[in-house]
Amino acid sequence: MARLVEDGRVENVYRIQLMNATERAQRFRVEVEGLPGAKVQAGADARVGPTEARWLPVGVQVPPEAAAALGAGAHPMRFRIVMEGEGEGTAPAATVVEKSTFVVPR
Repeated sequence: MARLVEDGRVENVYRIQLMNATERAQRFRVEVEGLPGAKVQAGADARVGPTEARWLPVGVQVPPEAAAALGAGAHPMRFRIVMEGEGEGTAPAATVVEKSTFVVPR
């Protein structure tokens, strides 16, 4: 669902299901790519318990000038979900990329 928020930014809110099939709690980070100026505003990080699934609301915003350049309609983007590695400074344990769309209202 697309809506205008403060400073003229356009926001879409998504529900992403994170599933942890390991026997240890895991930290996940959600990023967005493929949309100029897009940023995850809410729900960027989550901790999921062992063998647990969790729905995560994620807000993605683009600045007004980026929304104007895109034009009204649905635009392709991708979510990058990163399972953090063990300890600080370690490489991600796993990364998944999922296609989605971002809607700019008329």
